[in-house]
This record gives sequence, structure tokens and C-alpha cells, in this order.
Amino acid sequence: MQESNTYLMLGGSIVSKHEGDEDILLFKPNGEQDEFGDPVMGAYKLNFPKNVGAFDVRARLQKGNYNILVEYARIGLMRSLLPGYLAHNTLKGNTTIARMYLAIAGGDMDGALRLLQEFLSTVPYCDNTNYEGHYQQLFYIIFSLFGMYVDVEVRTPKGRVDVVMRVAGKLYVIELKLGRSAEAAMAQINLKQYPERFSLSGLQVVKVGINFDVEKHTLGDWVIEE
Repeated sequence: MQESNTYLMLGGSIVSKHEGDEDILLFKPNGEQDEFGDPVMGAYKLNFPKNVGAFDVRARLQKGNYNILVEYARIGLMRSLLPGYLAHNTLKGNTTIARMYLAIAGGDMDGALRLLQEFLSTVPYCDNTNYEGHYQQLFYIIFSLFGMYVDVEVRTPKGRVDVVMRVAGKLYVIELKLGRSAEAAMAQINLKQYPERFSLSGLQVVKVGINFDVEKHTLGDWVIEE
């Protein structure tokens, strides 16, 4: 291949980490009271993931001034961080994060967004956050920690979808706006015909238009169409 000025380079890497058994306990009130009316403390074991692995494979083809790089990466044994890093009974409790997780898993996106609105309203204000990318990143981080498939800036024939999330047999196509309106976000989804990009997925496509309130720094309003 050297005579034709063509080169093919292959590479890859693998990472595997195993953590030994270790009991880490969290002490918190268990909802009961002693004879003096004081809360009884219960011990709850934290279940950290013990095996985490990842690998990637790369191939580069170079011919003259042209370069083509193909790379595939995968993280193995990676499950939702929510049940792993919280006390075992947290999902049964009346906490915002547990309720949000259960709402999404149950297909109640409206309920989940109401809880997210409540949660984001507690986040301290920071400078330089008044841009859509900031909230797009928040969506990615929060829902990824729930163990759900999330992608951002997904290309379609007519544009790019801000957020795509797959959960409970549904594919959510989400458009975000900042300081405008949820109707404007939904209008863009319909104008650009984003759902057509996923028509062969075999999943029910749900359109979600969300507007963030610039002054309150949380969700302002949203529209959901199934």
C-alpha cells in the first residue's frame, strides 16, 4: 500500500476496573420514633458498582491528503447511577429525585418536568448560564444519571434536535428555548419535521417543546404532543 501512498492504521484500548467488597453505611432517620419522641436512626448500605469496563477500537485510512478516522467506543457494565449511589430505600421515599425517576420510567413526562422545574429552582444562581447549551447540558447529565439513553445535537435531514431521550418504549424528541416560549420550540420541531428522522425506530415518538425562564433559571413552560 506504500507504493500507492495509502496507509491503514489500527488501534484500540481497554480499561477494566474491579472494586473489592466494601460495606459503606449511611445513617439516617428511618421514620420511626423512640419513647422520647426522637427519630430512630437506621443504617442503609450503599451499593456501589463493583465492575466497570470500557474499550474502543480505532481505524485510520490515509490516502494522499485525505484522512478517514473511524472509532467505536463502549462502556460495559454501566447501569443507572441512581440506585447505585443512593440508599437502597431512596427510590421508595418521597424525594424529588425518586419521584422524577419513577415519573419518567412510568411515561409521565409532564409530571417529571414539573419535578425538574421544582428541582432546578433550588440550584444557586451562577453567572454566564443564560444560553441554551447550559440547560441542554443539564438535561444530558440528569437523565444520563438516571440510566436512560440520552443524546444531544442529533442531526436530521433538516436540522439538529437539541435532546433525544429513549425510555419506556418511547423516544422523546426535545427542543429547548431560552426566554421565548414552549410553543416556539414545538413549532420548530414541526417545521423541521424532526420525528421523521426516527420513523424506523419502532418506538412511539413524543414531541416535547420546553422554554426556560431567564429570570427564574428553571423551566418556564412546556408542551407535549404524542
